[in-house]
Amino acid sequence: MRDLSPQVLSEWDEFTTDHLKEKEQAAFHARKNAIIAVARGMSMASAAKKYGVNAKTLSETIRRPPAFSSGSI
Repeated sequence: MRDLSPQVLSEWDEFTTDHLKEKEQAAFHARKNAIIAVARGMSMASAAKKYGVNAKTLSETIRRPPAFSSGSI
């Protein structure tokens, strides 16, 4: 697993969730909060449990962060 720190996380693309439905926004923010928690030192399993996200999905997202060709969406 690649190193994840707040510095590395700050280099990831940011995008808005305005176009997502309320349930999709909630899922996005839960994943985002879990990723931030891992970057701050929480274990992957603890972050997944705390924020109610699938641990495998969290791991895959950290391993291969989403990138958007247009920068911000």
